Order: sequence, then C-alpha cells, then structure tokens
Amino acid sequence: MADRARFIVGDLAATGLPDASVDAAIAIDTLAYAANKMAVLNEIRRIVSPRGRPVFTSWHPGIPGDQRLPYRHRDTNWPDLLSAAGCKEIDCQAHPAWAHTYLRTCHVALECGDSGNDAALAGLQDEAWRRLPTAHLSDRVAVTAQTPP
Repeated sequence: MADRARFIVGDLAATGLPDASVDAAIAIDTLAYAANKMAVLNEIRRIVSPRGRPVFTSWHPGIPGDQRLPYRHRDTNWPDLLSAAGCKEIDCQAHPAWAHTYLRTCHVALECGDSGNDAALAGLQDEAWRRLPTAHLSDRVAVTAQTPP
C-alpha cells in the first residue's frame, strides 16, 4: 500500500491532478485556512474518484457564522459546504478529547513563559493568545463524505 501513496505540495484549489484520480483526499487542519473554501472543496470533489472520500479534521462552529469567532472559523459549516460541493453521505463528528488536547497544549505553551529564540514556541504562544478566547465556541471535528459517481 505504501508504494501507492503519493504526497504533493501545491495549491489546494488547483492541485493539477487529473479528474477522479485519487481514492481519498486527506487534509489535517488545513481547510479552515483556505482563502476560498468552496474552490478547495470543488477541487477535492473533482480529483476524488467516484465513490471516493474526502477526509479531514477541522473546527466546526457551534453557531455557524458566529461573529465572535475568527473569520476563518465562522465559515466552516462543513456539512453545508460539502453538500454545496456535490458530496453525499457527509459525516461531521465532534471529538471533544481532541479539543481538550489542543486547549491543554495552548495552556502549556503559555505557561512556558518567554519563548526566547524558540520560533516554534513563539508561534504556538501567539496562536494560543489569539485562539483561546473563542475556542469554546467551536467543536473539533473529523469530517468524511462520499463523492458520488
């Protein structure tokens, strides 16, 4: 199976892959950051083979469009977006333990104090300061769907 996997780096909205050329498209914590989520979901729908599956993790708003959320997390009503992209059998499951782990990681990063020359810690601390005030307004989710023939 490992000899069949291929990893590429590119534009999520224009992968350059042929139509229906992959069995699954997997995205871990990336789709919420896409400038045009519908363009990305349409591209995923285009490249995934009939009966294939997009699979991803993200944040899903407790209240879609909640103005208290950062913009990139307001427009993440994945079932509605995937349905608009033509996907079927959409499953969006909350995973509270994932959210708890993320929040605990943010708290631990902030407890570390001055990041000094550690760019990774500084980045995590910056994210924690920005994300912690509104993190309780979203669920951590795993999302799958089917691309019909």
